[in-house]
Amino acid sequence: MDDAKRFSDVKFLVDKKGAVPRIKEHGTLINRKFGKYPKWMRFDNGKELVNAESKAWAAEHGIQLEVTAPYSQSQNGVAERFNRTHMELARAMLFAKNLPEFLWDQAVAHANYLRNRAPTRALKGLTPYEAWHGHKPDVSHLREFGCDVWVLDETKNRSKLHPKSHKMVFVGFDDGAKCIRYYDKATRRVKRTRNFVFNENEEPREIETTVVPGLQAEGEKLDSPPSQTLTEIDQKPIVTPTDTRQLNLRHRTVDFSNPPRGRRAPSRVNTPTQSAIPDITRSTESSRAKTQEQTHLATEVILESIFRDATFFSAREEDSQENPTTIEEALHGEEGDQWKKAIDEEMATLKKMGTWELADLPEGRKPIGCKWVFVKKCDEKGKLIKYKARLVAQGFSQKPGVDFSNDGTFAPVMRFETLRTFLAFAASMKWDIKQFDVKGAYLHGLLQELIFMDQPRGFDDGSGRVCKLIRTLYGLRQAGNVWNRELNTAMKEIGFIQLKSDPCCYIRRQGEDFEILLIWVDDIISIASNSARNDIVE
Repeated sequence: MDDAKRFSDVKFLVDKKGAVPRIKEHGTLINRKFGKYPKWMRFDNGKELVNAESKAWAAEHGIQLEVTAPYSQSQNGVAERFNRTHMELARAMLFAKNLPEFLWDQAVAHANYLRNRAPTRALKGLTPYEAWHGHKPDVSHLREFGCDVWVLDETKNRSKLHPKSHKMVFVGFDDGAKCIRYYDKATRRVKRTRNFVFNENEEPREIETTVVPGLQAEGEKLDSPPSQTLTEIDQKPIVTPTDTRQLNLRHRTVDFSNPPRGRRAPSRVNTPTQSAIPDITRSTESSRAKTQEQTHLATEVILESIFRDATFFSAREEDSQENPTTIEEALHGEEGDQWKKAIDEEMATLKKMGTWELADLPEGRKPIGCKWVFVKKCDEKGKLIKYKARLVAQGFSQKPGVDFSNDGTFAPVMRFETLRTFLAFAASMKWDIKQFDVKGAYLHGLLQELIFMDQPRGFDDGSGRVCKLIRTLYGLRQAGNVWNRELNTAMKEIGFIQLKSDPCCYIRRQGEDFEILLIWVDDIISIASNSARNDIVE
C-alpha cells in the first residue's frame, strides 16, 4: 500500500518464500510508473519480508527499510487496518452469497478493487485510484460480488440445440485482460472470460436440453403426443419482474418530485377502506390470489419512505457545517436571536418537566458535564424551517455501577422484518399509515440512580450547586432503557399488547378495528384499519 496515495495492490503467496520476489516486483512497478524507487518501505519483523536478500535489494536501490517493534502492530497502523478491513469485507461477501471459503482470495481481491475506487478521508475528496493514476475511475461497470453472470459456452462442436450460455458466479474483475473472473460450480474452478452478460435481478431458469418437447426430425413419429408444444410455450407471455413493474407503473405512479415535508411531519397513505387484521399469532400461508399490483404497491410505499428519509438527511448534511458548536458562538453570531429563542424553549421544557433540582454536591462525588447541541432543521428542499437547541448530558463520564447499572443501558427497537411485513400488509389490505414522534421523549423517564450534573453553560447561578437529575436527559447511558420502560408501561395501560416476536410492536383490537404501533426510539409508525383510528392513536 502507498501511504501517501492509499492505493493498494494485493499479492497472494503459495508460501512465504515468494514474499521477497513480490516485493521486488512491486518496487519495479513503481519505478516503471514514476521513474524512481520508493524512499521507504515498512514491514513487520517477519523473516520472510526482512532478510538478507531484501536488505541487499533495498540497499542497491537506495530504499530505507523500516520495521516495527515486536508485537507493536500500531506502529504500522495503516497496513494493519488495511488487512483487517479487507478480510472483514471478504467474510461478509462470502457469507452473504453462501459461497465456499476457498474463494476467500477472490473476495479479498474484489474488496481491494472496490476500495481503490472508493473515497477515503485521508485524500480529502479523491479516491486512491485517482490519486495513483491521475484520473477518475469508471465505476459504471461495477457489480455485486457473487451475483449471477451468464457466460458464453465456447465449447467446440457444441450442438445447435444446446444453450449458448451457462449461469456462473461472478467473483471479480481482471484489469489486465479487461475481463471478469467467475466461479464454475461444476468444476469448482475460477475462470476468466470477456463474453458475459450480468443478470443481478432475476435469472432465467436453467434449461435441461436432453429432450426438447415437441421437436422431431423429418419422418419421425412420437410415441405419445407431447403435453405442450413449443408453439404453445412461445404463445405464453414471459414477464420478468422488471417488465411487470414497468407495466404496473403505467397505471399507478408515485410522485417522488413532491415527497412529504420533512421526516418528522406526520405522513399518511390515505386508504380508508377497512379490513380485518389477520391473526398474526399463527403462521398462515400466503394467498395465491394476491395480485401483482398489490405487491408493487407495497414496494412503492417503502420507496416513498426511503426517498423521504434520504432527502431529510441530505438537507441536514448540507447545513451541518453552519451549526454553532458552543452557546457563545450561537448567541453572538448573526442568528443570535433565533438561537436564543431555541435555547429558551429548551430550558422552558426542562423546567416544566422538572428535569432536575439544584443541590449541593455530596463529598466524594463528581458531577457529569453537559453540552448544548445546535441543529438547523430543513425541509425536503433544503429550506430552513426551525432552529433547534438541545441540552445533552455527557454520558461518557458516567461511572458503571455508580451512575448506571451494567444491565440498564439496552433499549430495543423494531425489527426491519416487522416493518416490511406490516407495510406489505398495509398496502395489500389498504390500511391507513401514519408517522409521528414523541417530543422530548427521554424527559418522560424517571431516574432510579442518583446522578449530579453541572449547571448548563449560560444558566449557572454562581452558587456552586449542581443539578440533581430527577428525569432522564438526552446523552445519559440509561436514557433509552428508561424511556422504553415508561413507554411499555403506558402502552399496556391503554390496552396495547406487546408482540412476543418483536418487543417494539404493539397491537390493540376493538371489534373489527385495530391499531398497530411500531416503535423506533421516539419515532412511531401507526397502522390502523382506518384514518379515524390513527387520529385517536396520535
